[in-house]
Parts: sequence; C-alpha cells; structure tokens
Amino acid sequence: MATAIIPIIAAAAPLVRAAYPILKPIAEKLILGVEHLFGAGNGPQVKMPAVLVALGPIAAALGTSGKIPGQLDASGLAAIAESVVQSLKDAGLLTPEAASAIMSQPTGVSTVSPGTLRIIGGTLQLQIG
Repeated sequence: MATAIIPIIAAAAPLVRAAYPILKPIAEKLILGVEHLFGAGNGPQVKMPAVLVALGPIAAALGTSGKIPGQLDASGLAAIAESVVQSLKDAGLLTPEAASAIMSQPTGVSTVSPGTLRIIGGTLQLQIG
C-alpha cells in the first residue's frame, strides 16, 4: 500500500510532501464519505471534484494557520487526493460496500468492559465526599 503512495507524493512539490501527512486522514474520510454517498462510477467526473471542493478550504485554513508550510494549489490537492484514492484502492477499501461499512462505524467511541475506567490523554480528578 505504501509503495503506491511514494511515486505520486515523491514526485510532488515539497509543499505537497509536507502537507500530505496532515491532509491524508482528512482526505481518506472525505473520499470514503463521497464513495458512500455517490456509490460506484463517475469517480473522476463527479466524486473527485466533490472531494477537492471539500478539501480545498481545509487545506487553505491549515496553510493560513501555519499547520502546513504554505497554500496548496489545485494540482497539489489533486496529487494528495489521487494518492489517497490509490492507497484506498490498494487496500480494497474504495468500494461502495466497504465505504458504507467504514462510514457507518461510530468515531471516537470505544467499548470497555463494565467496571472499567479508561482514560486516554488528559487528566482525571475525582472528588468523593
């Protein structure tokens, strides 16, 4: 899977390479969401433009805030999206069925056994009495 990403991103401009790790998880969710909503077919004509329209303002905000080192142009966004699409295809996740299963899973929720307290990050203060 990683080998499919390397040629696209390695050949891209330094800004694209720097932005890729930050935008990859966002692009994955957008691509899977669009696949889930639109279904099979019309990827380059319908789905990719929808992803790029959604990803553009996010990338611009990240550039303005300094989270990525500059503003990506349309070709840079397209390179990132194409790389993520290829990665998802290689993993067998870019099908309407797989996207539907992934998108229907709750995010940020974990189940633990009764009587178990799980803290991830941050601190917990308990005051009894």
